[in-house]
Amino acid sequence: MHFNEMEQHGHDVYEFAYGYDESSPQHWRTDSLYVDAESLWELGPYLNRVFPAFAYYGPQRVTVEQWKAVREACLEKEPTRRAFFDGVEQWLVESPEPRCDFWILGV
Repeated sequence: MHFNEMEQHGHDVYEFAYGYDESSPQHWRTDSLYVDAESLWELGPYLNRVFPAFAYYGPQRVTVEQWKAVREACLEKEPTRRAFFDGVEQWLVESPEPRCDFWILGV
């Protein structure tokens, strides 16, 4: 979901951000993508396969290649999640500049 949809959903979400500066962190950006916490937790087995210590409660840098590995692992077992991954990929394409990584900011 996008920032303008947050009011109807609530704030128990993970923020997918184009960039993140740990020395000056910004949250709730309008250009971020927001994923329901429960939905991301359901991806846990696949995230944990790619990231041995995924930061569920903090910032996690994710390369596009790592995200593709999560996608492949998940869709092999759960092909019905394709729309979710397609949405993330569309958001990456919409980035104002080419992306080789993004950040998942924990709840």
